[in-house]
Amino acid sequence: MILIYSKDAGGAEILSSWLKEKKIKNIDFILKGPAINIFKSKSFRINNIKNKIQVSKYKKFFFSTNFPPGDEIKLLKRFKKKNVETVCFLDHWVNYKERFTLQNKTILPDKIYTFDNTAFKIAKQKFNKSNIFLKKNYYLFEQKKYINNLKKNKKHILLLSSPAYNSMKKYSKKMTDKKNMEKIQIFIKKIILLKKNFNSNLIVIRPHPSELKKNFKLLSKKIRGFSIKISNNSLIEDIADSEAIFGTNSMAFLTASLMKKKIYNILFGKKNTIPIKNIINI
Repeated sequence: MILIYSKDAGGAEILSSWLKEKKIKNIDFILKGPAINIFKSKSFRINNIKNKIQVSKYKKFFFSTNFPPGDEIKLLKRFKKKNVETVCFLDHWVNYKERFTLQNKTILPDKIYTFDNTAFKIAKQKFNKSNIFLKKNYYLFEQKKYINNLKKNKKHILLLSSPAYNSMKKYSKKMTDKKNMEKIQIFIKKIILLKKNFNSNLIVIRPHPSELKKNFKLLSKKIRGFSIKISNNSLIEDIADSEAIFGTNSMAFLTASLMKKKIYNILFGKKNTIPIKNIINI
């Protein structure tokens, strides 16, 4: 029996696609947030464990990371104490050590799976090289198959929102909501400055799965000739119907790149961490 823990969208996509491809059975789940619908969309039967976890029941513990980290590290600690094999599915390229650090203590799994060459190299630099493995990204393969049968239009400019925190020390939910609205205003100003590059006059804002849509209702419906709309579609539909994509080091840039979309990475003083070539860094 394997216990699966997942919460954030990026990690949930990679972990669920890997489990589906490998046809892994005898699974119990602890799924939270966006991960619940992601696993359901891939036809997993979700028996979500809500009671106290019996560690001795399981032979392996698979999990994806969150930032900031939380319950997955508490569970990791418990499973390691009982010498149960622990495997992390790592889905990004930043804050690697911080993803395994809770209350100033760093706890690493027995194995770390990465899913592209860049992540593999970074992880080997940060951690014990013998515990890092490069695996196929089956989620990306799924995306490619879907994209090949998808109509690609140019109806709007897509703005990908993301939580407004740079580190665990600076993170707070109250700060996030206010800061995100400030970031959105900056994104829109950048789009206005680049207006001559676009034919679209509709900006579709896609909240991050960890954000509340109600916080975006404060935005004006029209700004300097652009209509503003909050997305109700799937990520891949939003990207397919876009003329250009704006965001900050978003995992969704990978899908946008597969569709050969124009990508603007608004960095806010950060470094570009997305390992694809066709990004315009601002």
